[in-house]
Amino acid sequence: MTVAEAFGRAEARSFRIADILADQHAEHVQDSLEHVDPEGREVVTGAGARIPYDALLVATGARATAPFPGALTFGGRADVPRLSALLDELVNGTARSVAFALAREQVWALPLYELALMTAAHLREHASERLCSS
Repeated sequence: MTVAEAFGRAEARSFRIADILADQHAEHVQDSLEHVDPEGREVVTGAGARIPYDALLVATGARATAPFPGALTFGGRADVPRLSALLDELVNGTARSVAFALAREQVWALPLYELALMTAAHLREHASERLCSS
C-alpha cells in the first residue's frame, strides 16, 4: 500500500508491535540466540535467559544497502515523500525520464512493476490534465 500512497491512491496502515504482541499473549525478546534445544523446546539467549517455546520464529534481520548510488531506492513509507517529489518533477518537466531497475535477480519484482505501472498511469493522467487546461 505504501507504493499507492505516493500516488495519493491509498494510505498504508501501520500497527504497533506492542498491540499485536499483547493481543497474542506473546513477548518480544531482542537478544542474540546462543542455543536452541528443539527436543526440550527451549532457547538460550546470549544474555543467558532460558525461554520455553511452543513454536519458534527466529528473525535474523537484514541491513538495507543502496544498490545504485544516487538512485531513489523505494523501501516503504519513509520513501513516499521522495517518490512524490520525483513524480512532481516528472509532471512539471524538471525530470524528463525515469528508469526502474532491480538491484538483483533474486528479488521480488512485483513492487517494481507496480511502481512503473502506477508512474505511467500518473503521468498519463497529469499530461491529459495539463493538455486540457492549456
